[in-house]
This record gives sequence, structure tokens and C-alpha cells, in this order.
Amino acid sequence: MKEFEDFAKAISIGMKALAKMIETAADQLQDRVKFETEKDKAQETRTSRAKKAEAGRNVKKEKTGVRKRSKKKGARQTPGASSSEKIPAAGDRKETIPENSTAAGPLAESAFKAETENTPPRITNTASVLMHIQAAGESITIDELQKKTGFEKKKLHNIIHRLKSTGKIRNTEKAVYTAQ
Repeated sequence: MKEFEDFAKAISIGMKALAKMIETAADQLQDRVKFETEKDKAQETRTSRAKKAEAGRNVKKEKTGVRKRSKKKGARQTPGASSSEKIPAAGDRKETIPENSTAAGPLAESAFKAETENTPPRITNTASVLMHIQAAGESITIDELQKKTGFEKKKLHNIIHRLKSTGKIRNTEKAVYTAQ
């Protein structure tokens, strides 16, 4: 009977860990959707600004009738220049936006690593340590965690501090931890 209770407890802990992983994946997915929505809105804003600027250039061109000559290499020619050099129309120009630019900035960009559709969500180191602590049952020492995860002690201490501050784990004694 004791073996069955231990087995049921281990399964319960495993299911709780799995539920936490699913919750984390759902949160990451929700953040990604929010990020993509903001990115699309920023793209629309850039496009509408480009159209307004283009409309302004067209109005200015109609008023003056003649474009000024620039001294830069490859600059536009004034009307009456040789027919072999074409002046691109305002509508022919394209706004170039770097592929890696984001509306939310570099912090948001680094928060979301490029993932393909075929890869499962990445399990963070913090989630991995939490799963090991939950799977241990009663408690686990930092040395056991180091053996199971392969992380250096300093990294484990940082992760454990983060988990303790969020209330997910607690100390039972010095360097011994259990899940809440």
C-alpha cells in the first residue's frame, strides 16, 4: 500500500509540473501574440506615415514644377536631362525597414527568440529547476539539483533565489528546498 501511495504522489507531482509547464507555455504564447499585434500596428503606422509623406512630396512637386538638382553622385536630374537617366516617381520608392527591427525595441526582440512552428516551446532553466524540485517529492538538496540539472552552483543559487522570491519554493533547512 505504501508503494502505491508513493507512486500516486510521484504521478501527482509530475502532473503538477506538467501543468506549470503548460501554463508557462500559454503565457509565452499570449506574450508572443501581444508582441506580434503591436508589431503589426507599428508597421501600419509606418506605412501610413510613408503615404502621407509621399502625398506631401507630390503636392510640393506640383507647386514648384521643377526639381532642384543635387550635387550627390547618382542624384536626380532636372527636367530636360538625358532620356537615358530616369527620375523615379515618388510612388516607385519603397520604405525600407530592416527585417530585425521591431516596434517594441531591442528588449522585446530579445525576449522572443526566433522559433519555428515545428519546435515546442522552450523550457526555461528556472522551470527546469522547479520541475526537479517538484518531482523530488519531500525535499531536495542543492547538490542533488546540481547533479540532475548540470548547472553550476552560482546559477542554481540565482534560480533558487528567484523561485523563493516568487513563492514557488521554500527552504526546509539550509540548502534543502521543497515546492510550495
